[in-house]
Amino acid sequence: MTQHLSPQEFIDAADGALVDARVRHVDACDSCRGQLDTLRQLMSEVDLAADVPDPSPLFWDHFSRRVSAATSAEPPVSVAPWWQSWRALSIGALLSAAVMLIAVQVRPAVDLTTQRAEISAAGSSPALAAGDGVAADDSSWDLMVMMASNLSTDDLRHLAAPMTGGQRRRVAVAGASGRMGHALVEAIAASPDLVLAAAFDVAGSSAVGSDATAFLGRPSGVVVTGDARAALAASEVLIDFTRPEGTLAHLALCRELGVAAVVGTTGFDAAQKRAIAVHAEHIAIVLAPNMSVGVNVVLKLLDVAGRALAEGFDVEIVETHHRMKVDAPSGTALQMGEVVAAAQGKSLDGVAAYDHNGERRAGSIGFASLRGGDIVGDHTVLFAGNGERIEITHRSSSRATYAEGSLRAARFVLGKTSGLFGMDEVLGLAGGR
Repeated sequence: MTQHLSPQEFIDAADGALVDARVRHVDACDSCRGQLDTLRQLMSEVDLAADVPDPSPLFWDHFSRRVSAATSAEPPVSVAPWWQSWRALSIGALLSAAVMLIAVQVRPAVDLTTQRAEISAAGSSPALAAGDGVAADDSSWDLMVMMASNLSTDDLRHLAAPMTGGQRRRVAVAGASGRMGHALVEAIAASPDLVLAAAFDVAGSSAVGSDATAFLGRPSGVVVTGDARAALAASEVLIDFTRPEGTLAHLALCRELGVAAVVGTTGFDAAQKRAIAVHAEHIAIVLAPNMSVGVNVVLKLLDVAGRALAEGFDVEIVETHHRMKVDAPSGTALQMGEVVAAAQGKSLDGVAAYDHNGERRAGSIGFASLRGGDIVGDHTVLFAGNGERIEITHRSSSRATYAEGSLRAARFVLGKTSGLFGMDEVLGLAGGR
């Protein structure tokens, strides 16, 4: 259940937490203690209940002036609201330092994804919803959530104003509790320019209600939710490695909410691909069956090989994956086949051979799928001629390669307003569409 902390409740909780933490962080805690003492004194001077319908402007104005006077030799500036002053940066930095020390002890199990969506819906700027700008981690956001519980909509808009420089972009991960979901969450947590804004899964997942980074042994403050709409409302871009039906439902929400998307889901049929193209007329989408940088370089090599070996060579594509993979051939294997077929002036639908009974038809492209163990993904394209053969192989030993490629795609698509793109465009291997 979501719990809001008023300024006074924050002071009380922080006071106790600092006593416990001081042994480990003496200097930093003493600095934070001074700020809390200032805050406590202010609370005693300002009657927040005295005929003030919304006390937060009065509270923050007095608090900013007290801290500014204590930390700067210059007199407080009265011609503009405090949030438009450079002093807001020093205040934010000091408070961020305090909350980083006490977050684990003070913060309850709060669903920050929901609160981010609520504040975004209230009309704040993307910077505030991102929880970035003053500090480079989510601690500043967590503090803002606690304090913003008592701020009006107008206050939220003003508070967001100075937080536009160098902000991290907000990412939502679908299927957050799966193998690929975990790889994505871990990669985002380590990213300097992206932040995990939301993580969601199917409503019946056992992960719903848990912290998205619990598997890493540290909290993120982002709770895995079963509400895709709320998750996407708090985000700027979705990364989706789920199932075709779920991805299409998520893309419909992205289109409605104006959220870009990176789709690594495989197994789409022709009608589903057309539906994705329609969504891409309204939002920017990167669609690629394999986000690995290496795989996409291999696709470029296959284009060259396919043209040079169009005569006198048979083509076989062999892919191997873990036992839990649902679709076969893999999306990557099919894309490899499409690249070779196109390089030879053919359509894959007309030359693909999935049944290996009988003699191999000249000019066909054969596929073989193997499943077993925990193999992340191996792909080999064999060009077999008389007296020689060429094999182009890519092997994945970690899903981290897919995750890092997905983050590159997210950065790329955030710079677009609409359109359907592939990883070749993300990596600069092809011209824009």
